[in-house]
Formats: sequence, structure tokens, C-alpha cells
Amino acid sequence: MAGSQLILEKVEKQQYRFQYPSYVYDLDDLMFDAIDLLESENYAEAKDILHSIIDAFPEHIDARHHLAICLQEQGEVRVAFAFLKKAVEIGINCLPKSLSLDEIVLDWGWLENRPFLRAYEALGLEYYEQEDHKEAIKIFNNLLSLNPSDNQGVRALAIKSYFELKQPAEVLKICDRYPGDALADTYYGRLLAQIQLENGDKIEANLQKAIKFLPVIAEELVKPYHSEFDDLVEEFDDEKAEAMEYWENYGAYWENTIGAIDYIKNGLLKYRVRNS
Repeated sequence: MAGSQLILEKVEKQQYRFQYPSYVYDLDDLMFDAIDLLESENYAEAKDILHSIIDAFPEHIDARHHLAICLQEQGEVRVAFAFLKKAVEIGINCLPKSLSLDEIVLDWGWLENRPFLRAYEALGLEYYEQEDHKEAIKIFNNLLSLNPSDNQGVRALAIKSYFELKQPAEVLKICDRYPGDALADTYYGRLLAQIQLENGDKIEANLQKAIKFLPVIAEELVKPYHSEFDDLVEEFDDEKAEAMEYWENYGAYWENTIGAIDYIKNGLLKYRVRNS
């Protein structure tokens, strides 16, 4: 980016991190104050501080992202979207033009990389909410290339987007990139994709794995009635909460896949017999 004070430095091999001018770190306390104000819903004061940070350093990705959040909360949706896109654009412009995304790793472990990675994820989510699933999945895939360890859980967003686009084969590609994953999204996402693709030889084995790993999700899938996730109270255990959240995110795909719930019912019967 011509004239940019924010640069991307090579750490080693394909590893890169953003490097800010030293004076930018003097703005950290202001940034923390703005975040505290945002969390307490004092959006007017938060916006004033964030604008002052941007005035001091126009390429401050985190300030632009949080300003977008403030504006969104105040109903200024279009302006918020513009600020979010600009935050991401600043980061994208720092990437080496001679390299593909597969050749650049922005490890989450470098704190300097996190503002861009968070803003880019937020932009993908915004496109998803706008039902522009093709643009959303492009961003999610870019993030998985830039941060392959995926500390953000973007793979779950990619899986959901591919189900929305009715592309189960792509769901399996995401799942295969994380073979030892402990997310319900990948365990049950892999199973649902194989059911949709009618991969009969693989369904049974993955059905058993998914139910053994998280039987409470299987129990939720076969319920005739499902409570709203927003109705959760603190007394519910973590597994119950995870199952209800999974249903809220993926229940429609299971219901709309012929025979999918029946697979779960049969799998649960076998599971209960084995464990009785």
C-alpha cells in the first residue's frame, strides 16, 4: 500500500505479521477504553474515542472494526459496513501482491495479526447475514488459507455456508482439512454431507463416531420439539447448550435432508443397546 505506515513483515518461511509504527501502541489504552464503553453500550463516547484513534492513525484496523460495531448497534448499517470493508481493505493492501494467499500465513499467535483476522471474519459474517453466501464462503476460505490453524473457528462458518449453498462435497473438503477436530460442526457436518451424497459405505462409521463423541446432539436432532437457544439459562450444562446451539445452526439442513433424522434415530438405538 503506497504511503502506508502499516506493513507486513516476514517472520520466517511463509509466516508474516503486521507491524505497526511504535507510536500506535501508545493508543492502546484509548482502544481499551473504547471497548469498555462499547460493551457497556455507551456508543456515543466509544465512537468519539475510536474516531480520535483513527485520526491519529488512519490505518488502525481494530479501531475501524469496533467503530463499525458501534455504528451497527446504532442502526447505521450502511456506514458500519463501509467502515468494516475499509478495515479489511487496509489489511488486504498490506499482503504481498507477488504471493497467493496459500503462500502467506498470518498466525493467530502474533497479536498484531488478530485485528485483521477478526475484522475479515466479521466481514464474512456480514455477507452471510446479507445472504450473499458466495462472497461469505470466499472470505471464509481465504481466512482458512491465511490462518490454517483456525483459532477463530472459521471452518464452522465455512461448513454452514456450504450447506446453505447445497455443496456437501465442499463440506467434506473442509472437514478433511481438520481430521482430528473436536467441533460438533465437523463431526456432524461430515456425517450430514455423506448422507446428502449417499456415501453409504461411510455413513455408518461416521454415524457411530458422531454419536459416541457427542450423543447429546443426536438426542437433540431427533426431538419432536426444540427449545430456542435464546431461552437457555445458566443452569443448563455445556453439552446441552452446545446441542441446542447446533440445532439452531444446522437443524434446517438435517430436516431438509431426506432420511437424515432416521439415520440418527437408528444410530441412537444401536448406541443405547451397546451402552445398556
